[in-house]
Parts: sequence; structure tokens; C-alpha cells
Amino acid sequence: MIEHTMEEILPLLARQVNRYTSGDSSSVTNETAKDILASIYYCMDAYEKAGTENQLQEIICQREAPEMVFEKGLIIEKRKFQKAKGLMETIQKETMAIENQAMQDTIYYGIPLFFQKYDICFHACNDAGSIDYPLCHEIYNLCGIDFIWEYLKNLSLENKLINRFALKDINEILCGYSEEYESLLINVFQLVLQNVLGLTILNQNYQRLSIFPDERAYLQKYLEKLKQKELENLLCHGAEKICSEFGLDETSVFYYKKAAVNFSFQLNKNLSFQKIQSDFITGKLLKTEQQTEFEEGGKMEDSQLRKLIDEMKICRLTSDKTEMVKRYIHSLSDLKEILGECFWGEEFKEVLSLLSKEEISFLKKEIELELEFLFGKVEELEPWKQELLKIESNFIQNSSTL
Repeated sequence: MIEHTMEEILPLLARQVNRYTSGDSSSVTNETAKDILASIYYCMDAYEKAGTENQLQEIICQREAPEMVFEKGLIIEKRKFQKAKGLMETIQKETMAIENQAMQDTIYYGIPLFFQKYDICFHACNDAGSIDYPLCHEIYNLCGIDFIWEYLKNLSLENKLINRFALKDINEILCGYSEEYESLLINVFQLVLQNVLGLTILNQNYQRLSIFPDERAYLQKYLEKLKQKELENLLCHGAEKICSEFGLDETSVFYYKKAAVNFSFQLNKNLSFQKIQSDFITGKLLKTEQQTEFEEGGKMEDSQLRKLIDEMKICRLTSDKTEMVKRYIHSLSDLKEILGECFWGEEFKEVLSLLSKEEISFLKKEIELELEFLFGKVEELEPWKQELLKIESNFIQNSSTL
């Protein structure tokens, strides 16, 4: 880097102060003078860095006047400003309506605010925008347009993965991470990548994104045996596989592998405590989707239903099994089969509470027909049917007392 003395810089500083005041005054506040001087060095550094990156040794070796270096650097930074603005507009068009306030505010308000207020000539080091959404990798030692350009490039890399999945599935993963996901300062890419890496290890389809509780239990048993370096290598290999299958470039590979390495340390620690629920997340239905409707048109293929039943039988928590019903069961015939094989005792109430009054009445009529063939012997009905009759009976009793 070319070093210029303060004596050489002062005439340029005086010229910039004159420009700042439009020739009305040759004096400014101490703080403003510092900003203008910092902007001069900012642009000069940009020119010299561009020369180093392009291996143009004459730029480094040739002793150019500060004014010339500044003006050339200013051109570079103005071009970067325009490129960054174009990238921001592309990101705004491509970003999904993910329900996270920090993400949406940053992309549609905070970053545009930067481009409205940023002044490369006199306040180049100032961060004029409002950037609350955290990236997977923190950006160090950059400010002004250099920071925003790097931020946008990284955000674009993250969106390449996020945009491969359905909005509903992403929001459900965030809800599974925390019901307060809308207001949390979380990186969506990191959570999505973690689950995709988990599905890679499980050799499951990425597109469903959610990881079932029994799959998480398998990951715990499998991964806890690995040493840190083995875990790191496994996750990096998974990141490479993801990038290859999605047709992503080498820049993405480097970025995703770096995220995988960082994740390996977090995961290794959580494996030791058997607390990997936030590492491999089970999607949770959003509050607006809590009412589940069951229609015959939503019947699952027999093989899919059997796989789901097998997974639910292994599942220990009633709440997890109920979430699986909400996500995957959309027909009464499938629900009846699930109730007969996967739930017991008090668990029936939680599942049956998902039914509407009309659905309960429909099932009750079916059960009453069955009772006729059993000569009214309720005890010979399947347990879930007995429980449903109790629910219907209680509903009628409660209604009559109103």
C-alpha cells in the first residue's frame, strides 16, 4: 500500500472541505473534518486494493498524487455502490415472505435506507442503514459500501439455498425452533442448512425439510460416536453434496462448508448433552394452521401411510405424534388407521380435539352402525372409538346445561 504523508493529504482535504461547504466556508466541525479525511483514505484504499487484487504492480509502485488516487478510488466505490444497489433489488425480488421481522425489515427497509442516505464523498465510513438481520458468517473490519456489498453478496449466497424450499416448510421449521421465531434475531439459512445436512446423513429427501423425532434420535446415536474432526468432515462432505445436487458454484461451496465447520462445533457440544432439538428441527404448524381439516381427497398412498405409522410407533412424545398428524394426515380414513395403531389412553383426547363438530358427528354415526352389529357392546369397540363416544356424550351434556 502506498503511504502518503499528511502534508501531501492536506491540500486534498482542503479541497474536499470546500466542496462540502459549497465554497461558503473553509472551516467545518472537528467531527466533520475527521469524516471527510476518513473518506479520503477510504477511497484511496479502494484504489490500491483494486490494484493489488488485479496484480497491477504499477499502481502500487508508481508514486501517484493523492488527488489522483482518491479520484480513481472514488470511481471504484461509486461503481460498487451501483452494483450493490442492483444486487439489493434482485434480492428483494427473490426473497420469500419468511415470517421473521428482522429479515424482512433489513431487506425492505434497512438496506434501502442505506442507499438513500449514504455519502461516499464525505461520510464513506458511516453505516447509514439499519442492518439487524444476522448472517451466518459475521463480517469484520468493513464499513460503508464495502460492508453493504459484502453483506449483500453473502445474503445472496444464503438465499440460493433458502429459495430451494417451500415457504410453508421454512416457516414451520422456524416455528419448530421457537414459537417466537417472528421476533428472534436468527439466521434462517443456518437453520435450513442444519436440517438439510441432517437429511443428507439420513439419506432422506431434502424437500420435506423437517426431521422426525425418531430420525433425530438416530442422529444422536450415530453422531455421538464421532470425534470432532470426523463430524466436521462428515458435515463438510454433506455441504459439498448439497451444492453439487443444487448446481451451486464454488463460492457457495466455500461458504456452505465454512458454515458446516462452525456447525460441527455447536453440534458436537450439544450431542454430549443429548440436546440436539435445535440442531435438527421438527417442523411445527403455524398458529394460523392449527385447525386441521380431514377430507377423503387427502388420502395418503398406502406405502407412505405405513412408513408414517412405523415412525409414529417409535415416537415417545404425544405432542410430537400429534404434530405429525397435523402435518401429514388429511383424510378421516387415514386418521382412523393412525388412531387404531399409534395412540393409547389419554392420547386419544389430544388427537380427537383436532376434529370439528361435523367430523365427530360423522364418525359417531359410523360407530353407531358398527355397534348395531356388536349388539351394543361398547367394550368391543376399538379404544379410540370408545373415547370418541365419550367426547360426543360430554359435548351433548355440556350443551344441555347451557
